[in-house]
Amino acid sequence: MDELAGYSAEVVERCGTCGGNLRSAISQSAFKGRLVWSIDRWCDNCGHAEVVDGWDDMPDELRSMLIEQCGLVRVRVDRAEANPLRVRLMAVFRVNGVGLVEARDAVARLVGEGVTGTDAEMRLLSERLAAVGVTPHLDLLGRSVDEEAEAG
Repeated sequence: MDELAGYSAEVVERCGTCGGNLRSAISQSAFKGRLVWSIDRWCDNCGHAEVVDGWDDMPDELRSMLIEQCGLVRVRVDRAEANPLRVRLMAVFRVNGVGLVEARDAVARLVGEGVTGTDAEMRLLSERLAAVGVTPHLDLLGRSVDEEAEAG
C-alpha cells in the first residue's frame, strides 16, 4: 500500500494550560506496508499546540479513542481458500513477532469469526493476506467496507 489512506477521530478535552477547549485530531494510516499515527492538539483559547506521531503500534489510549469514534473493522478469509495456505497465513501474523501458538490461533480466528482492529490495521493486514494468495473480506459494524465507501 503505497498511498496514504487515513482514518481519524476528534476529541475535545480541557486544556491543562488555561482550562479552555483542547481539541485533538487522532489519525492512523497504512503507508508503504506500515502503520503511521499522529495526534494533533490545539487549544481554542490560549493557542497551546502540540503534535505527536509515530510508526507501527499506536498508544493504547489513542487507539481506543479512534475505535470509539470510527468502530472496529473485521477481516475474514474463506476457510477453503485458506487451508492450503495455512503456513503462509501463519507467517503473515509472525511478521509482528507473534509466536507460533498465537499465529495459529489468529489464523483460526481469521477463518472463523474474523480478526478485528482499526480500519488502517485491517487494511494493512488485508494487503499482507492478499500477497500470500487469499482474498480478504472486510466488514465495518455489519457493513462491508466497500459498501461504506460507496455510501460516503
